[in-house]
Amino acid sequence: MAETLVLLDTQGRQLLCEVHRRVELEGVTYILLTPALPVAEILVWKDEEVELGAKDFLMGLTEDDYEGTLDEPDWEDMEKILPTARAVLAEQNLNLHILMFDQVHFLAVEGDIPPPSDEDLLEISTTDDEDELERYQLLATFYHEDRHYGVFVPPGDEDGNRDTPVLLAVQPQVGDPYPLFDFPPDLMERLQILLSDDEDDE
Repeated sequence: MAETLVLLDTQGRQLLCEVHRRVELEGVTYILLTPALPVAEILVWKDEEVELGAKDFLMGLTEDDYEGTLDEPDWEDMEKILPTARAVLAEQNLNLHILMFDQVHFLAVEGDIPPPSDEDLLEISTTDDEDELERYQLLATFYHEDRHYGVFVPPGDEDGNRDTPVLLAVQPQVGDPYPLFDFPPDLMERLQILLSDDEDDE
């Protein structure tokens, strides 16, 4: 049975996670873990006019090609729409968990997520590079102040397993473990080297 631990957010709400590895580096215990619940994203369909550039004209693109573009709402808007998002998911017997770690918000869905239809599967760019697309399952849509929102999760495989982000946490000598979202770029590289060395020794 996999080891688990609970992360507490700034308001004491719990996020159950599965522990994958523990690594010691310079006297600090780091933990690689993944959330036990599917991680969700709430995105909004853009409704503003698109300004076409020279590259668009050269590629023969029009405003219609940008219809349906999705964006991540800011946290102020997110706080306003969360009650509606919870309500539409509750209609499917799904519970939306909202957690805050410092300035990072985290959404997770609990319940039996139905298998997706072809129409529920979308490829979404999650970076500034529009060529890098990730596949998501649309769980529900709703409107708030005339804006169209959707709740998305990674699609499951045949066994219902879903991609979940790997989180990095610290286990202090005293107190509860806490996640790290802002850390030096070389920290993960150094941890990966230690993990590789451990695998070679096994």
